[in-house]
Amino acid sequence: MCWREVTGPAGKPQFKAMSRNVANLDSCAAQVEGLYLQEGREVVGAYQGYFIFANDQSVSSSGNRGSYGYPVFLPGQRDTIDAGLRRMMKENNGRAPDASKLDIGREH
Repeated sequence: MCWREVTGPAGKPQFKAMSRNVANLDSCAAQVEGLYLQEGREVVGAYQGYFIFANDQSVSSSGNRGSYGYPVFLPGQRDTIDAGLRRMMKENNGRAPDASKLDIGREH
């Protein structure tokens, strides 16, 4: 399950499910990045207990909000993913794709 942080009642953050049957953290991170590209502002997501942060500087992941965020994608990888996301968004009337439709794998 891929989650997205939203502002709940009384301005408190809460998480809303975005996608089911998500292959891995990288695929969820790509959907969070797609929302960042769509909205033009920082987006916080989560996957299996890990926070995912997409902002101007990076797409990173951390075990908790206050810890160091480890990069999910290196700059070149992010550029490649962003190009694919922008193409998919264009085909989807500007909307970010669902993570269950993404299969981001690592090259070895």
